[in-house]
Amino acid sequence: MVRGQGEEVKKTGWAKVKMGLLDLGLIALLILLFFQQHCGYHLVGQGISLPEYYWSMAIPVFENRTAQQDVAQIITLAIIDAFSQQGNLTIMPEEQANAILKGTITSYREQPQNISSGNLAQSYRIFITASVQLVNRKTGEIFWQDNKMYFSQDYEVSEQLSQTELLQIEAREQASADFADNLVSVVLEGF
Repeated sequence: MVRGQGEEVKKTGWAKVKMGLLDLGLIALLILLFFQQHCGYHLVGQGISLPEYYWSMAIPVFENRTAQQDVAQIITLAIIDAFSQQGNLTIMPEEQANAILKGTITSYREQPQNISSGNLAQSYRIFITASVQLVNRKTGEIFWQDNKMYFSQDYEVSEQLSQTELLQIEAREQASADFADNLVSVVLEGF
C-alpha cells in the first residue's frame, strides 16, 4: 500500500512492474558507474591514462625528411590543435613544459589510385609516415614512441589544375587532422 495525500492507494500490477524496472535500471547504472571508475574502463575520448606529469607539453615543429615543403608545418599545427582541445592538457613553450612531443615526417608520397582509359589519374592517395615520441624534458627518457605512424587520404583530380591543387591541399589537411586525432587518442588513452 502507498499513502498519498492522507489516503491509502493500492498499487496495481503494472505499477509494481514499472517500479521493478526502474529499480533494475538504477541498479544497472550504479554497477556500470562502479566498474567504470574501478576497473580502468572508459569510453573512447573520455579518459586520460597519460600520467598527470605529462599533461604540460611542448610540441615543436616536426622535422621534415621529405621533399614536400609544408607537410611538417601542416601536421604540427593539426597536432597542436588536437591536443589543445583536451581540457586537462596545457601546450606551452619547451623550457616550461614537462614533456616534449617530438616528431619527424619520414615519408610523404602521392600515388595514382584510379586511372582512366586514357592513362590519366582520376584520383590520388596521399601517404604520410612519421616517427613520434613523447619525451620527459628533464630526464630525456622516452615515455612513448611510434616509429611508423601512418596515414593516407584520397583526393579526386579535376579537369582544372587549380581545382586539383585545392583538392590536394584539402586532402593533405584532412590527412593531417586524422593523423593528429589518432595521435591524441594513442598518447592519451591507449599506448
